[in-house]
Amino acid sequence: MKTLKSGESKSWLFMRGSGFLMPSLVLGHLIIQHLLNDVHNLEAEWVADRWDKTGWRIWDGLMLLLAVGHGLNGTRYVIDDYVHDPYFNRVAKQGVSVLALLLVAAGVAGLVAFDKDTVLKKLEE
Repeated sequence: MKTLKSGESKSWLFMRGSGFLMPSLVLGHLIIQHLLNDVHNLEAEWVADRWDKTGWRIWDGLMLLLAVGHGLNGTRYVIDDYVHDPYFNRVAKQGVSVLALLLVAAGVAGLVAFDKDTVLKKLEE
């Protein structure tokens, strides 16, 4: 049996782990947002109250990181399958990585910088 390189085995394990955790997080999110709460009452104030608690920010941040990481890793596999030229393979992977970093940076910035009072004040304006 052929052994995988260290990076490839970690990548394989990440795909399995994130693929296991994401459905639990997403289903929990959907149940809380759409079944336990009336969807007609989902307003900015409700989201502001929810994000005012650190646990919900961690939950949403974990969903963000796992989804982007899982998608980036899967895209890397697709690039390896279809882009055979080493230069274009590397450029494609770097482009996708930059996009992933921008998505994570924007999402984490929103989670970290969120301030309930500021949001509610802007909603009143």
